[in-house]
Amino acid sequence: MSRLWPQPIILFAILLSGAGCSLHGRQAGNNDIRSLWNPMNSAKAEYNEPEEVVEEAFSPKKVSDAVGLKLKYAQWMEETGNIEQAKLNYAEVLKKDSKNVDAILGKARIDLASKDISAAEKGFRHALKIDNSSALAYAGLGQCQSEKKEWAEAAESLAKASTGLPEDKTIRHQLGIALVHTGNIQ
Repeated sequence: MSRLWPQPIILFAILLSGAGCSLHGRQAGNNDIRSLWNPMNSAKAEYNEPEEVVEEAFSPKKVSDAVGLKLKYAQWMEETGNIEQAKLNYAEVLKKDSKNVDAILGKARIDLASKDISAAEKGFRHALKIDNSSALAYAGLGQCQSEKKEWAEAAESLAKASTGLPEDKTIRHQLGIALVHTGNIQ
């Protein structure tokens, strides 16, 4: 290596690269950048106490849509795997609005995930009574029917769900499985 690079150049490169590391994170106390490069003048760091943040007390009157907020929180809890909190929040939404399809579907999804197939199916059918065009309700119902090995009914429900959500690959996959079990493959 020394044949290609003379020693003074190598020494200079090492010193130059090391100088940057020793100054990393150093800040000038007087905001003068020149003081950072003067090794004889020690830079003085300043520490300022963070300002105290006082949060306002939560008031339900400030929230324009408390049910919607509770629903979003329940959905977030479901997504993060906090099933108990999701159940409680879906139940609170349904106490205030018994025809909230999103809350009914959320509760039914939790029932399905916990293998309570009959309660989940009842929830999905209830959602379809309120909104008979809900592709998510048909998808959930199709999943329940697949769990019960009711393949023809599952294929019908999943076909309706796939019509409503044609881009959802999971629904199409489940529909394919149901169709294979019915023997209706083309």
